[in-house]
Amino acid sequence: INAATSTFADVTNSGTVTITTGSATTTDGSIYTNIGTTSLTSGTLALGGGFTQSGTWTPGTSKVRFVGGSVQTITGSSLIFNNLEVNKTTSNAASITSSSTVLGTLVTSNSGEVNVSGTGGFTVLGAITNGSGVTFTVGAGTSTNASTFSNSGTVAITSGTVTSTGAYTNAGTTSLTTGTLSLGGDFTS
Repeated sequence: INAATSTFADVTNSGTVTITTGSATTTDGSIYTNIGTTSLTSGTLALGGGFTQSGTWTPGTSKVRFVGGSVQTITGSSLIFNNLEVNKTTSNAASITSSSTVLGTLVTSNSGEVNVSGTGGFTVLGAITNGSGVTFTVGAGTSTNASTFSNSGTVAITSGTVTSTGAYTNAGTTSLTTGTLSLGGDFTS
């Protein structure tokens, strides 16, 4: 896909999809299933519904955005994103239930929920910015970021562990039920 903007309904890729520039979007509630090869050289892949990965996934220098008002489940193998953004328009959740790595930044905005869980962990190598109105929930497993964590919404650690090697800035609410918050840098609230 090498265009300004392309929009699709449900997509099951069993061949090869390459996004080189611009953006590709699945409509609200649509599911993107990759059992073939998806290569994101650059540009943006905006997903309005669920995402299932079991093929070959190459993140390149792209951004993947989970958007819209539908509940989204993100699952599969080799979930590696360059930059990840979650921008929900309602209180519906985007749930990442498999081991995942974000090589760059994670930004949440607008409203809604981001739920991460899974035994393999959720790792962000860059900064995490949790926006106002967003609930970021860490369940079973471990969420780790290797840079700063800035929270203006709600961070709920229900049973997992959040490890931040950089500064943790809390302008919102951070709650621990039975989880753990481990900080390697300064805590500002």
